[in-house]
Amino acid sequence: MSILNIDYIFKITVLGDVYTGKTTLIDQLKYPSSKPCEEKYLSTIGVEYQTVTLEHLEENKIIKLGIWDTSGDEIFASILESYYRNVAAIVAVFSSDNEETFENVVKKIKYFRERYGNIPQILLVQNKNDLVNKISQDDINEVIRKYHCLYFSCNSLNGENVFQAFDSLKNSIYQTFLSSGLGEKFPGVTIINKDFPKDRSYYSCWDFLW
Repeated sequence: MSILNIDYIFKITVLGDVYTGKTTLIDQLKYPSSKPCEEKYLSTIGVEYQTVTLEHLEENKIIKLGIWDTSGDEIFASILESYYRNVAAIVAVFSSDNEETFENVVKKIKYFRERYGNIPQILLVQNKNDLVNKISQDDINEVIRKYHCLYFSCNSLNGENVFQAFDSLKNSIYQTFLSSGLGEKFPGVTIINKDFPKDRSYYSCWDFLW
């Protein structure tokens, strides 16, 4: 789809420990399948970028999600800080069968809220919900309440709730953007100005990415 058919670009960063299924989650969103896909066991090195285009049917808008898939390896922590700035949302992923991944992602959420405030949305994803659940629902609910998160339990292998999670996040960003009155100053949102459809020099390279 041409950039000129898109109304908004939302910059989103996905974070979480290694092997929580972050990349598989994005792949399932981008290439949905009712058949189980193969889980990737090679961890992301640094950061990868993908885009997914969704419709906002209520207002007939086309929204592109620019998704930064960040490594969960701590050796990349210093370079990943830049991908947490000026985002419309973060997607915080943990694995149902691993308590440590939940504890670590909660620390990241706490840091993110303290540093960047309440405007960016947070989507908390409990991935691998087909495995034995070792995470207390009360603990999850406390994080949702305390840090104002959206929450979905997903299975990135068969696609369960993956689209619903990101579509809900997209809707939440859009409604927060409209109600904020910040316009182009809203973090992580690029408004595609359709008054200049023929002048490609109007757009910077970051508009195409973010």
